[in-house]
Amino acid sequence: MPFDAVRIPPHRSAAMIAPDARSRIAPPRRAFGIASTLLFAVALAACDTSKPATASPADGAAQAPNAGAAPVACPSQQLSAFVAAFAEDPALQKAFTAATVDTAFVDMNAQPEPAESVEPLARETLHFPVMPNRAQQRKEGLQYREIANEGGRAVVALEIPDTDAQLLYTFRRDACWTLVKIVDPAFGKAFPGEAPKPAAQGAANVDAIVRDAMRAQYGDGYDAERDCWPTTYDDGNDSFDYCMRPAKSTTVETPAGKQLLFLAHNIQDFDAKTRRYSYSRLDPGLIGLFALSLDAKGGWTVRAATKAEPFGMEGDCGCNDAQPTRLGRDDYGWILRSGGVWQGVVVSDFSVYAPVQGKYASVGTFGDVAEDDQTVSHRVTVDASNPDAPHYPLIVATVREQREVGRETVAFDAKRMRYPAPKAR
Repeated sequence: MPFDAVRIPPHRSAAMIAPDARSRIAPPRRAFGIASTLLFAVALAACDTSKPATASPADGAAQAPNAGAAPVACPSQQLSAFVAAFAEDPALQKAFTAATVDTAFVDMNAQPEPAESVEPLARETLHFPVMPNRAQQRKEGLQYREIANEGGRAVVALEIPDTDAQLLYTFRRDACWTLVKIVDPAFGKAFPGEAPKPAAQGAANVDAIVRDAMRAQYGDGYDAERDCWPTTYDDGNDSFDYCMRPAKSTTVETPAGKQLLFLAHNIQDFDAKTRRYSYSRLDPGLIGLFALSLDAKGGWTVRAATKAEPFGMEGDCGCNDAQPTRLGRDDYGWILRSGGVWQGVVVSDFSVYAPVQGKYASVGTFGDVAEDDQTVSHRVTVDASNPDAPHYPLIVATVREQREVGRETVAFDAKRMRYPAPKAR
């Protein structure tokens, strides 16, 4: 059943959708703008339900370098066998990935010649799997090739022969092999586990489509001075004036066709000569969530859109850099994190937004940091082990003092069109 099969009310219930904007906000706490998204790779990062590889007795002495995690046996000292096991098991990938990984892409526009651009990323910011399993490799036409193996370092490639499509992985030899670098020279800066693979689409045309969609949603009263579209949100008790600006868009290929995804958020005109958009501590921010279907001729239609969803505090959603997350075979949504600090106490949670009957609605909320236990936080990731499933399960991990102490897989309830809250599971 697709996400749009059942209608979700426009306001949240006690477990999922708060009755109004005020009730979404924790009692007086200053917003700290920590909204973020959990990103999921489309290109070459899906996995299937293959049984995870297990370590052989001969290799059992070597353990994973991932400090703070339960010991994991080295699957093999032999490189090709290790990589084969590594590809099949996301948990193994995480265990044998360095604390910091160099992620790189080749900038083909660099002068005087293409150059590699490297960005170190913490392991915690990657979303596994970072390497496709063998079933996905076969589906994509990727072949394994060992490029180098000497001096305690090895480089292997997954590539489509006679093309530029290639992923490079560098492993360091310690007691076992440890992933230290990923290079994606063919697809641009879209590392597995970090971002959706962009579909080819002219930047100028995409920008024009986004602005057309903004006009269609918010009207023709564009504020050129502030580069935003004025709108008003009424929560039933109060009316708030906002001016909405689109964040960076993402174009993706799905079985349902090409889609253009973007989030819009309100601005605050701190530097304007005449301030029109300023907010108190308890005033919510405002977001718009959009998925547009694109056709081959450059036209577009709205697949799902919600132009005014209250989110955050002090008129700030904290989600300017939010990126879409693939939540099912045909659908993308957003997993946003927000919260507040009051007298040094942090309270935060995750909100999951998905397409429902042509609109974006909250389909689940998950606690992150609770007021009565500041030592525990949570991570929410997507389980895409079955890429053809209409709705992907979520994995909610519990972390205490930077160490994972538990995890739960939360299946999507297609009848209720939501990820159930703890009391309903």
